[in-house]
Amino acid sequence: MKEHLEEIMNPPWKRVRFWITAIFFVILISYLIYFKFILIDRDLTAEELKSSVEFFNISSQWIEKEKIEDEDFKGIVMVPQVSFQIRNNSEKKMKNIYILGVFRKLYVGKAMGEGFKIVMKKAVLPGNVSEKIIINSTFGYRATSKENFNSGSAEWGKSLVELYIKSRRSKLFFIKSFYIRQIIEGMMKEVLIK
Repeated sequence: MKEHLEEIMNPPWKRVRFWITAIFFVILISYLIYFKFILIDRDLTAEELKSSVEFFNISSQWIEKEKIEDEDFKGIVMVPQVSFQIRNNSEKKMKNIYILGVFRKLYVGKAMGEGFKIVMKKAVLPGNVSEKIIINSTFGYRATSKENFNSGSAEWGKSLVELYIKSRRSKLFFIKSFYIRQIIEGMMKEVLIK
């Protein structure tokens, strides 16, 4: 009885039962964290990501990015744009994917601009598709109007976008490239380059 009273009178950190309970909770929390982040929410590796991403509903065009009202120039800036959706063909959910688009003039190789997106903040389950993803170039060409940009099409010429992708567990790697159609937003006729 005296030993029991001494046990009760001691501060909690001096009791054996306190330490057994504390160790149990530390082990339980460690297991739950391991289960959640390692077994359930494991991101795709680079190889898994490359084999599980399928692009579809691909579209591209040139869009008006901004209006310029400078003293020496009044007009617009036209930039290339690509849009698509991604289907998750893996057996894991896809979340927090970073996509970089590098826009290049065809046959020149030099980048004219780039754009990026962090997509799939809400996980895309296996077999499901992402929302529409739109990537615009940061740089483009100046023109006084869309019509004048259209008439100077030989200069802005044919271009493409190279898409790079990564997840939290993978490094950035090239996955696909698409040609940019020579269509100007709001003008339905495709421009033909000679």
